[in-house]
Amino acid sequence: MSFTQKSLKTNSLIFTVGFAAIIGQLVFVRLTVQSFNGNELTMCIAIGHWLLWTGVGSLIGSRIVSDRSITKCLFVFIVLYALLLILAAILLVLIRQIIGVNISEMLGLGRIFIWTGLIFMLPSFMNGLFFPFLVNWVAEHRIGYPVHKVYITETIGSAIGGLVFIILILFGLSSINILYLITFYLIVVAGLVFIEKPICTLSIVIISGFLYGVLVKFVVPEIMTFKWSPYRINEILESPHQALTALSYDENEILFSNNEPLWGFGITENAEELVHFGMVNHSSPHRVLVIGPVFQDIIAQLEKYSSVETITSVQNDKVLDGMLEKYTCQNAAGTIEIRRIINDPLKFLRQSTPCYDVVILNVPLPVNAMWNVYYTREFFSLLKNHLDDEALVSMQFPGSETFLNDDQLSFLKVMENTAHSIFNYIAWIPGETVHLLASDQPIKINYEAITFELKYREIDNRFIRDSYLCDRLSLMKIDFLKNRLSKCFTKRINSITNPIGFYYNTVLWDRQAGGVLKNIYSWFAKTSPVFFGVILTGLFLILFVLLYRRERHAAISKLTMASVGFSIMSLESVVLIIMQSYAGALYLRVAILSMAFMIGAASGAAWQRQHHNTMNHRQLLSVLSGLLVIVLIYGLLIVRGSGLLAYAGLHYPVLFISGFTGGVIFPILSQRVSKVHSISAASASGAIYAWDIIGSCLGVYVTSGLIIPVYGLFPALWLLGIIVCLILFIQILFNK
Repeated sequence: MSFTQKSLKTNSLIFTVGFAAIIGQLVFVRLTVQSFNGNELTMCIAIGHWLLWTGVGSLIGSRIVSDRSITKCLFVFIVLYALLLILAAILLVLIRQIIGVNISEMLGLGRIFIWTGLIFMLPSFMNGLFFPFLVNWVAEHRIGYPVHKVYITETIGSAIGGLVFIILILFGLSSINILYLITFYLIVVAGLVFIEKPICTLSIVIISGFLYGVLVKFVVPEIMTFKWSPYRINEILESPHQALTALSYDENEILFSNNEPLWGFGITENAEELVHFGMVNHSSPHRVLVIGPVFQDIIAQLEKYSSVETITSVQNDKVLDGMLEKYTCQNAAGTIEIRRIINDPLKFLRQSTPCYDVVILNVPLPVNAMWNVYYTREFFSLLKNHLDDEALVSMQFPGSETFLNDDQLSFLKVMENTAHSIFNYIAWIPGETVHLLASDQPIKINYEAITFELKYREIDNRFIRDSYLCDRLSLMKIDFLKNRLSKCFTKRINSITNPIGFYYNTVLWDRQAGGVLKNIYSWFAKTSPVFFGVILTGLFLILFVLLYRRERHAAISKLTMASVGFSIMSLESVVLIIMQSYAGALYLRVAILSMAFMIGAASGAAWQRQHHNTMNHRQLLSVLSGLLVIVLIYGLLIVRGSGLLAYAGLHYPVLFISGFTGGVIFPILSQRVSKVHSISAASASGAIYAWDIIGSCLGVYVTSGLIIPVYGLFPALWLLGIIVCLILFIQILFNK
């Protein structure tokens, strides 16, 4: 085999492994969100599990890679890996049926953590084995710089894979079908690389193609039918934002977003609840803005107000808009102009000038950073620029007429504080669904005023009418809610940099599901972030010093790589939330952000290979110093609330530099471990890769799952800066 053929084969296999790995990770994250509650904690659990078991696999692989029989079985490992990906994806889709949990029934994070951990274990473990195995395979082919070769090529494969995944989603493929397609592609490439007989290679292609067709044509439909039983599936579509499923049960039609009911079509009570409490508080509403989707159920209620001239709906999911048009007759004739704008509401408000009379928030609760934006002080301030003097904003939350626990009260009080920080008047309407109204003019919520307005405007409702309102707006129920809220003394305000709404909503979710996270969150919420940071960095420093004094140089290198992985993943978590909050919807940009990071990592490793013979220690200090400067500058922009944060182009270089830092440090530390232990490059790089992944896993768990929800973004950046400073200090000390 010529050098060119050998290089082409090694590059194609390594690229494909990285390509398949990132798509497998993305699919597993989306399927986890589609099966459970879809917020950052669920996502960080999924990502954390993938990283954790990948790190364990790489660590084990670094110790067994010296066995020469391993390389000979590489094709078998790849086929087994592909089959495990397929099996795990099926288990993720059917997990609720397997463990006996009904559709929409809430699960605590503890159960989600355990079940996803078990499902992710085998495919992620196999994924971790590949790095040391591939380094050893490249070394056996006598190709120079095997660690750099595998790291760079696999990273480029991951960068391209993330982009291809988003493109396939945009073309209408579902996550699970994409996974089947990629596993088919992985097996075919492995067959072309390892199988020399053309007839055998052709057989692998034919068999793989046949199995892919069977999975997509027969297996997936049966899986989905079983998942949604006893509902009848009308249509399943997957947008970049969510999986949308239109279902029928008896004569009712329900639209599900992931695993949660988004709207039950034809349920008049829901539409009346959403519309009328806000509309009757404006004397003559002409222009109505709905943040979120609008469809015939809502339009029918708004048409009852003769003064309404335009209804503007702003939401960013084109697939959702298409499904609503299909199932709710959105194009029904009427006298009101309906404007449906497919755009991020933040971007729309920044770029538009019209003023509105009534704004209705028809978006999910602040269960994650994306939805939390629409309940922040910054969003209300932006919204106020588009309201006239008498305008009113209406939003609704789950509540109770008889009992509200402390966490529910705290959540509602934070929402009240946030709205009141922008608007002069706020008012609560009690019920199983509580409504918060905000305006710069006095708001009428008493029974007499609202019933008078309904009669005066000749609005005939089925539910929001005299008999219903007499009970709903009784003084006893209004006083109950007011008194309970008055006894909650929190003054916290929900903001982009301190997403308190996300925190309280997560606590409520966990409380309703009987989980333990509420106790953990409550304990940390009562603890100063400074105390937490001092303890964490103190333990970090003590461990480094002990290893240094005992001359455990290899252990110092591994801990350094873990710390770098922790820092980079923490910074990536902050960047994602900041970009989502200031620059608008992430769904397409996630792939570009991921690509920026991966290309940065590949560029860093390539640059380090070109300067392999220069002072590695100086390279390490230089890139760490650069990372620290970036953290400081980025943090300063966030503190100042700079308008630059609204430009997407600002955030890509941050992740590129983060990736570049990791790409330079990884081969340096691999070389150090190889020299200290006198072991092969495959074993050393496998160990360093494992600690990099494990550190990244902890970064996901701690930063995304704890620090940001409880303390906000500033403490996360503060801790990140401290850790980078400690790494610099230890490296200076280490090389004296």
